[in-house]
Amino acid sequence: MNRHSHVFSGVAVFVTALTVYGCDSKAPGADIVAKPPAKVPISPPTPPKTQPPAEPKTDLDRSKVPTSLQSDAYHYYSLSNTKSLDMEMTTKPDSAGVVTGSMSARMTQVDKDGATFIVETTGSLNAQFGSETVALKPTGLWAVSSDREKLYKPQLELPTGFSSGKPWTVDSMAGTDKGKIRQNVTYSCKGERSIKIGDTSYTALYVEGEGTFTGPGLSSRVVMKEWFVKDIGNVKMELVQTPKGKPPVTLDMVWKPTDSKAKS
Repeated sequence: MNRHSHVFSGVAVFVTALTVYGCDSKAPGADIVAKPPAKVPISPPTPPKTQPPAEPKTDLDRSKVPTSLQSDAYHYYSLSNTKSLDMEMTTKPDSAGVVTGSMSARMTQVDKDGATFIVETTGSLNAQFGSETVALKPTGLWAVSSDREKLYKPQLELPTGFSSGKPWTVDSMAGTDKGKIRQNVTYSCKGERSIKIGDTSYTALYVEGEGTFTGPGLSSRVVMKEWFVKDIGNVKMELVQTPKGKPPVTLDMVWKPTDSKAKS
């Protein structure tokens, strides 16, 4: 994912009103007349409501993806991978602690001209990124919608042929609760790099990006570093955002595999 949501916490203040009752001069209990307890009707217990089972989510067989769409963008973005990736994200200075969750993609539509995937997140990672819909086209992979922000036009995530090193620019606008945020970042693939995840070394395509984020009260220089492993996905991402006149903020997200099969 090339976009990042920031979570702000608010503090709610509650006021409790106290009521003071006066005392009567009469002797305690002098005007109290005992009454027999009222009979309370006994009703049979209400049976608990049963929820119907959730309908299974659509995830089409990847063998249905036409060969013409099985580009490097398809393989390195992990659309070919039906397993979820457990991720861990940290920021410096520490503003949200350690954020964890999984990322996975399921295919909901496919034909000879393109395919549609839902990229979903879980855990506390979902509060940061949410889920998004991406479209695989002959030109590459495009983000078309997100449940954390409004995309005013499709955003290029990875172009077909990005592994050749040809640069591409993402110039897009997103609507957030803080206003419209513009991302203008130029990316390029720098070739293969070895990266160690846990105890295992992988060969990854290394991508760098540099540009700006601008919006209401925001003007930041951005440097992005990403490592993509074929048929596994984006296993590591580093983002350094330097707001004008302020110290930089670093975001680091890395794959934390727990499935022994994923390590092989």
